[in-house]
Amino acid sequence: MYVPVSLVYYQGTSSAVDVYLAQSYNDGQSFHTPNIRVTTTSSNPNNSTFFSDYIGVASTTGNKVFPVWADFRSNNADIYTGLYNKLLVPEEYPTIQSAINAADSENIVLVAAGTYNESLFMKSGVDVIGAGSGSTTLIATGSKAVTFGNVSDCMLEGFTIQNANYGAYLTGTSNITLFNNTFVSTSNQTFGIRVMNSSSLNLTTNTITGYYYGIILSSCTGTLSIYNNTISDYTKGILLSNSSPTITNNTLDGGLWGISASNNSDPFLIYGDNQISNNIEGVHCSSNSEPYLDIDHYPNCITNSSSYHIYADYNVDDIFARLNYWGPPPEPIASKFLHIGAGKSIFYTPSESTCYASLILMKSVAQASPPSSTITRVGHESAPLNLIATASADSTALAHNRKGRELFYEGKRLQASPAPQRAKYLEAVAEFQFVIDQFPKSPTALFSLDHLVTAYWALGQADVARSYLEKLAGLHSTSLLGGFALERTLPNLIADRDFNAAVSRIKDLRDRFPATEMSKNLLFQLGEIYKHYLGDEFSAKVAFEEFIQKYPDDHLSDWARLELGQAPVEQGENLALPKSSSGFGLISETNETEPTKFEAGITVPETYVLEQNYPNPFNPTTEIRYQLPENGYVTLAIFNVMGQKVRTLIDGQEEAGHHSAVWNSRDELGNEVASGVYLYRISVKPNDLSGKGFEAMRKMTLLQ
Repeated sequence: MYVPVSLVYYQGTSSAVDVYLAQSYNDGQSFHTPNIRVTTTSSNPNNSTFFSDYIGVASTTGNKVFPVWADFRSNNADIYTGLYNKLLVPEEYPTIQSAINAADSENIVLVAAGTYNESLFMKSGVDVIGAGSGSTTLIATGSKAVTFGNVSDCMLEGFTIQNANYGAYLTGTSNITLFNNTFVSTSNQTFGIRVMNSSSLNLTTNTITGYYYGIILSSCTGTLSIYNNTISDYTKGILLSNSSPTITNNTLDGGLWGISASNNSDPFLIYGDNQISNNIEGVHCSSNSEPYLDIDHYPNCITNSSSYHIYADYNVDDIFARLNYWGPPPEPIASKFLHIGAGKSIFYTPSESTCYASLILMKSVAQASPPSSTITRVGHESAPLNLIATASADSTALAHNRKGRELFYEGKRLQASPAPQRAKYLEAVAEFQFVIDQFPKSPTALFSLDHLVTAYWALGQADVARSYLEKLAGLHSTSLLGGFALERTLPNLIADRDFNAAVSRIKDLRDRFPATEMSKNLLFQLGEIYKHYLGDEFSAKVAFEEFIQKYPDDHLSDWARLELGQAPVEQGENLALPKSSSGFGLISETNETEPTKFEAGITVPETYVLEQNYPNPFNPTTEIRYQLPENGYVTLAIFNVMGQKVRTLIDGQEEAGHHSAVWNSRDELGNEVASGVYLYRISVKPNDLSGKGFEAMRKMTLLQ
């Protein structure tokens, strides 16, 4: 939570504190030159003016402006917030968690230097501030060092965090700040910062070292800022799924991928100044994700990539990466840019001799349309600079899609001018809608639909986007365009915490569009929802293991293995290329002719379990899952509340493993039964007579 400047004052000496206020862009992290200077003193701490339009403070170094938020700890002076009460650890409270539990929204928890052996659960409205990441150390006692679970308006600052598989774990949060913390993996831990289903997020000036994933964002919306962080000794530095943050002034050094955008993620790197170096791939793009890399402020420096500076998968639109720095000559080398999508390209400009020289070049070139002589295009197919297509109709669609993307770029550059920015966004929306309405069967329509949703979200019109998507899904219910439209409504369902509806939608889409890229991504997302939102470890395990079995070479399989507590499989310098270049259409799966029952490829469970049916309540079908640690004779039957048998679902030998049965609300004669409460009962007689067997019963509700 950013503390308004009027509530912060310096206490400890009588000397004045110079506070340079800087107007913030909407993304909360890009600043103009400071234009207001305020002096506060300890003798008159509450007399400073209230600036409601400003959320941070800034100091200057040369001509660059760095936000330092509300951190005034110069000369070892204490910070007090005038309208807040301090809870001191350990002076007043023996543990950090005890202070958090006692705090309310009028409190701030200040933690003295020292080492604290505990894991924390944050609380809405309560900031927890250590003495500095070099002074206050948190050694986690659980798998998650700091959990932000369904909380809002709070900040963690000034800690070194160790000994946890999750340094920080955020789910269902809003307006959270992690500032000036150090996350250190002590034994190959997995997630530095893991964020899901969250909005209004600021990750600023953190250091993350030694984790498999530095920062992961999935299904996050709204204003998302990743600013001035240092991530090193990772496999994947920043990994995005269904999330489009602004990424500025970060350092990512030494890993497989610096930044990976997947599953409809369009991060913004246009303000630049990211140092992405010594990776196998600097930026990796897959599954309809197009980072905005044309820069508007300072160049991104993407250097020393052993395979590719930018790699784009077959179902990714054109990538624009002009006016960045790729290293000294002979860089950039064309072979360091690979787009395997048919007819798709990566547009980039050559580097100058240094990153600073690229900055000078940038200032001398019109940002919206650099001279064509400086632009290089690389792609899966050789093509002139102007967009091409195999048919005239798709050529028109491509041209309008390209125009919409350029308009959206122009809008992003107008952060300080809300009205002109909004006008550009609306022009972009019109271009994307034209493509979708006039060319619904064109592959370009799928890209335009994704860009349209991004534009609506930038306009703050998530509800308008959702209505449009649902209408489009109805008009094209049998086509991939309609299916993709429904898939893009999943972030809305997750943001509304309607997780069961999201699960039902995923299952429906996977049934209707099997063996597609969309189906693959949905299977992984299903596992995430089960594990992190519904707490259904069994169903998550089934989904992740099915994913690994079907797509062993996909980069998400390593993520799935880590979710299961397994070691990842090193994929080499570049993951295997897709077996098809059909864009959003059919993809190849391993073992696709094998049975897809839950027991296929799953390890034998250790105990008997009868799961709760899903969905529940249901109409008209529901699924019942159970697991057997040994072979045996299984009877699974449905009863009404009077104890009368309605239907026998299973009656025979079953092997050890995970199993499921479906009831369609009909009795033994095929008649539909009435609404109400029903019981389902399992009885297992093991083949080994020394076994104890198993019996269990659960309730379920049918709503007609």
